[in-house]
Amino acid sequence: MAEVGDAGDAHRLMAKASAAEHYARKAQLGEDAITYAHAIKIDAEVLLGGFLKETGERAGRGGDPMSRDGTLATLPELGLTRNQSSKWQKLANIPEPQFEEALCADQDTRRAASR
Repeated sequence: MAEVGDAGDAHRLMAKASAAEHYARKAQLGEDAITYAHAIKIDAEVLLGGFLKETGERAGRGGDPMSRDGTLATLPELGLTRNQSSKWQKLANIPEPQFEEALCADQDTRRAASR
């Protein structure tokens, strides 16, 4: 997570974590591996939402995410829809204690469903 410096980095991390989650399921690596990959994906979504929100506030309504080199990237250039952007910005607005509580509850639910 420390290497995530812009919206593009966060999006790439989210895609890799999603692929790892899918692989862990298909390869039947166990619920811990699946849950770990899922948690990284969710954390990347929150980071991405934070970048999108921050850039939107700087650029005004309809602003585009700014990359590390200062250039602007549109949502389509990042491979994102407006709905995804909205969802992830809402995730980024959830206070951390509430977010962690919900994430733990989600993990408990996922573990119970896999038994």
